[in-house]
Amino acid sequence: AVALQYLGKEKDSARIFTQLIQQYPNSAIAGDAYASLGDFYFDRNDFINAKGNFSKALKYKRSKRYLWSMFKLGWCAYNLGDHKGSLAYWKQLVSLARGSSGQDANLREEALRDMVYAFAELKMIDEAIAYYRANGGTQYIGPFLSLLAQILADQGAYAQSISVLKRFQSLVPNDPEGANAQ
Repeated sequence: AVALQYLGKEKDSARIFTQLIQQYPNSAIAGDAYASLGDFYFDRNDFINAKGNFSKALKYKRSKRYLWSMFKLGWCAYNLGDHKGSLAYWKQLVSLARGSSGQDANLREEALRDMVYAFAELKMIDEAIAYYRANGGTQYIGPFLSLLAQILADQGAYAQSISVLKRFQSLVPNDPEGANAQ
C-alpha cells in the first residue's frame, strides 16, 4: 500500500489499506492504515472522511501514527470551522508529547506553531499567551499576536488590531518581528 502511494496510485493504496483494516482489525497496523486513509482523504480536501479515519486511528494507541492522527484531526477540525476542536486536539498532542524526542517532539512543535491559527480565530489573546508560557512555546507569542492583528485588520477591526500590535510590542519587545509590528 505504501509503495502504491509513492507510485502515485493513491486509490489502489487506499483499497489495500482498507483490506488491511478488515483483515487485521485489532493490530497496530490497522491504526497506521486508518491514518493513511485519513491522509488520503485529507489530501483531497475531504475533511469529513479524513476526520473519520483519523478518529478511528486514535483507537490504536500502539500505532506509530497515533500522534500524527491527533495532529491531523486538529487540521480537519480547523478546516471544518471548528477552531475550538482543533485547539483541543493540538493541546492534547502537546501534553502527550511533552518530554519526548524525535518525531513526537517535532509534532509537538508543529502543534504549538499551528495552534496560533486557532487561538487567533478564537481571539483568545490572554489564554494563548498563558498557554504558550506554560508549555514552553514563548517563541510563538509574537507570531500569534501578529497573526491575530492581521486577522482583525482583515475583518475591519482596525482599533483592535492596533491594540494587539501594541500588546505585541510590550510583551515581546525583542521579537524578530517587532519591527513589522511597529
